[in-house]
Amino acid sequence: MSENLYQAPEVEIPQATVEVNIPESLNPWKSMWLQPRLTIRYLLSKDPTYMVVLLAIISGIYQSLDQAATQSKGDTSSLGMILGSSLVGGAMGGMIGLFLFSWLQSVTGRWLGGVANSEQVRLVYAWSTVPGLVGVSILILQILVFRNDVFSSDMPIVDSSLLNQVLFWSSSIIQMILAIWSIALHIIGVAEVHVISKWRAFFAIILAFLLILGVIAILVLPFVIFGLMK
Repeated sequence: MSENLYQAPEVEIPQATVEVNIPESLNPWKSMWLQPRLTIRYLLSKDPTYMVVLLAIISGIYQSLDQAATQSKGDTSSLGMILGSSLVGGAMGGMIGLFLFSWLQSVTGRWLGGVANSEQVRLVYAWSTVPGLVGVSILILQILVFRNDVFSSDMPIVDSSLLNQVLFWSSSIIQMILAIWSIALHIIGVAEVHVISKWRAFFAIILAFLLILGVIAILVLPFVIFGLMK
């Protein structure tokens, strides 16, 4: 039988999705660093709420302490006051951020073709902060060694020796690297649960922040206008 010259050639069509082999057991505290996609899938298959709230609270406290250091709160407040307010305010802020930003990122992700729900994004939001746990440990050591210098513009203990300066600034650089690592894990995680590209995940996160800023601007604008009219 002669070959049909008008018949389309047979080609192997790749699968649209690749099945991820999820292991029976996995240590997410280790695997999240270098295998975030596998870790997210593993946690989703086991328990999507595992450690989510605790990680969000720790992250909120860490961010509050970091903000206090950036703003040199130690110039006007005692170390005890800074630690106390960061523990309470940071924990509350961490919880608000967990639910609010995760919900917004689930919405903005769907705008860009994603499929994730709020619970799945909350898992990503919380577990992307795992590198921050090392940052918390470093910050605790800084506070134990350098006391109020961590939160002040005047740093007599840090400036007292070259060794102290090297220790303080090198540990601060490590904290910055860990923060960037967490951001990268967040983007990868959002892309994974939404089943979208990393670029779309990045813009979904940016859109969520812009929505928050827009709401804040709408709430604050009337007071600004009222103040100008006085």
